[in-house]
Amino acid sequence: MLYLKPCCGKPLQLSAAPLQPTASFLKSVRLTLSLVSANKCITATLTGAYQQTAPLASNHRCISVPLTGNQRRISYPLTGVHKQIAPLTSNHRCISVPLTGNQRHISYPLTRAHKQIVPLASNHRCVSVPLTGAWEYATILPTANVSGASPSSYSRREVLLLVLLLCLCLISQAQRLVTYPAPAAVVYNMHNDDYTVRVREAGGDWQDLFEYKVRVDLDKVQEASMVHFDMAGPVEVMVRKNNGGIQSVRVRPAIHDIKPRIDGNVIYFTLQDPRKLSIEFNHDKLHNLHLFASALEKERPSAADSNVVYFGPGVHYPADTVKKIFRIKSGKTVYIHGSAIVRGQFLCEGVKNVRIIGRGIIDQAQEGVAIHHSDQVEVNGVTFINPKHYTISGGASRHVTIKDIKSFSCQGWSDGIDLMSCSDVVIDDIFMRNSDDCIAIYGHRWNFYGSARNYSITNATLWADVAHPINIGLHGNTNYAGDTIENIHFRNIDILEQDEDDPNYEGCMAISCGDLNLIQNIRFEDIRVDDFEEGQLFNIRVVYNSKYNTGPGRAVRNIHFKNVSYNGSNTTYPIIAGLDKDHKIDGITFENLVINGKLVLKAADANMRIGAFAENIQFKK
Repeated sequence: MLYLKPCCGKPLQLSAAPLQPTASFLKSVRLTLSLVSANKCITATLTGAYQQTAPLASNHRCISVPLTGNQRRISYPLTGVHKQIAPLTSNHRCISVPLTGNQRHISYPLTRAHKQIVPLASNHRCVSVPLTGAWEYATILPTANVSGASPSSYSRREVLLLVLLLCLCLISQAQRLVTYPAPAAVVYNMHNDDYTVRVREAGGDWQDLFEYKVRVDLDKVQEASMVHFDMAGPVEVMVRKNNGGIQSVRVRPAIHDIKPRIDGNVIYFTLQDPRKLSIEFNHDKLHNLHLFASALEKERPSAADSNVVYFGPGVHYPADTVKKIFRIKSGKTVYIHGSAIVRGQFLCEGVKNVRIIGRGIIDQAQEGVAIHHSDQVEVNGVTFINPKHYTISGGASRHVTIKDIKSFSCQGWSDGIDLMSCSDVVIDDIFMRNSDDCIAIYGHRWNFYGSARNYSITNATLWADVAHPINIGLHGNTNYAGDTIENIHFRNIDILEQDEDDPNYEGCMAISCGDLNLIQNIRFEDIRVDDFEEGQLFNIRVVYNSKYNTGPGRAVRNIHFKNVSYNGSNTTYPIIAGLDKDHKIDGITFENLVINGKLVLKAADANMRIGAFAENIQFKK
């Protein structure tokens, strides 16, 4: 007899014909469990000779685990993304499976790392397996049956096999598409009705997304749109353009090769993997739709954990109503739910081992996250909408990790990620649309001192409505011999826009070496640049900028560009120039630089201007 108790309502007793709980029974019967999301309960189906009808919704998935013939073990054929048993996280409840009678008992609790199952001593009294969703508990009781078999007729092995089967069937129902409703308080004031966006698993029901309003482009601020969700496996996307017809549509970055099907004023396409996209109708880049599909969350910490600062669904403000700052202490994890909006800055000052994670939104803060004089800080998964200044600033900090963030800004000095005197930095899987530098790496500035070393920046999409997508080296320390900025690797980067009017601050990839900085060992690899409004493809100079510098840069050396492509008008006139004989550029290599499909083997092919005091400039296949 199988009893299953949901979080509300009476226990469900699911049985079929009289069951003989023996090994032969297990070898002849398949048990399949599936969650029915609408009813928040579990149905059980026994197939073969013992069958009870339990219709499932079309989008449900199950796993069957049969024993056939004389097999002595169970094989678990998992499909799709279900490659292993999901780890137990702190907010999961458990299924308790007590055994009665005179049987011996074994429990298989998950270890602290939740990576495997470890048997304990035989005198443990139950088996626990993870349970997600709305279930409080489910209990499997071996009970007497019609044929007179007693509970002790169930062997320990038989019960454990049933428990593992139940666990795997529950896991097979894990959500593969997660959407996040907006808090009720912002449904009207943060919504943009330019588009209606829906998503679904193949063959499933369409789910409506909330279209957030985001403001872009300092030059003339416009309102664009943004949606977000999580996925694993193929997801179909439908976008309806609500104002005007569709003459053309483009989905960028182009590397993903997404070509939507147009049906009237609606487009359709399928995502196979998580993506961060700009969907542009009729060549309009100012009122476009930004679609952010992240991977499913791997963890969701418990709000009851004393080391967790938990922001659940809703709108949240800091207690500090003057500076509007949340001050985060060492050892804390900040979790922002995907339906949460936080209106305040997170300050990590002099701390260690801090994580700011989740799928929520930090909205209109003075800064998004400030990481100052700290170590081992991670920001992961969060979206930043229109901070007044930086999205993320770092100063004199080490071991900083920034992953899967999305950012919009439209005010003056609203840089994306600015890092000063920081080292050992990992930046991965980001989308930055900013009205100042998207990524800037400096030496000393303000009260931050020290060099900047060891950066890995990968899988980024950068859109500079103003200034640089990438800017290195302007600020440093002239009160001693100078800072060193070195060992920085950019790889797999898409640059969608640059629009900068001032020639001093142009360059999709810019190195402006000032303030006695030495800049060396910088590598750009697999960089794709779309046509842009105004600026330069490259700008590599040693400078003495009278507005920002108190001294010239020392030198730039050993800079390598590999597999860089640009498609556009090719009238940007990239610049490579030293300052004087004591402040030179030495060793710039372009390997497989392609402009409009043509391999560049000399400076003239790229309209590149090589100035004085620049040596060893090479072009290679």
